[in-house]
Amino acid sequence: MPYYATDEHLKPVSVVTHGGVGTPAQDVPKSHWRAAHTPSGLSFKSEHLIVKVQVPYNFSLGVPLQGTMKLLIYSKKRDFVCHIRRQDNVSAYDRISHVVRSQGLGGGKAYFAAELRSKSELVVKVSEVLAEQPF
Repeated sequence: MPYYATDEHLKPVSVVTHGGVGTPAQDVPKSHWRAAHTPSGLSFKSEHLIVKVQVPYNFSLGVPLQGTMKLLIYSKKRDFVCHIRRQDNVSAYDRISHVVRSQGLGGGKAYFAAELRSKSELVVKVSEVLAEQPF
């Protein structure tokens, strides 16, 4: 079940990196910040997506973090962004987290076909990890 935390504002890695070393970063549109974007519209119709799934990651060490923190899922245009929380569906969280960690790039991210069936139902097709996408 997707979780939409509109109060969270996850900055792009380039902004954080440049800020950490004190160099100016390129302006990044707010639409590219990984805050959750709740699907809108009164007449919702099922939507097929390619999504990136990221497990919690320690960028300074370059390794995925162990534990049960939220998974981040978003589309290339970031018109769809959500989190998956373990407490909402333990088996689905564990399955997708395992696939990303074991088959994903660096054990931290993987790309999948997905279907957003409703605002509260996202099906990530974890049976087939896609090749790296340009986002």
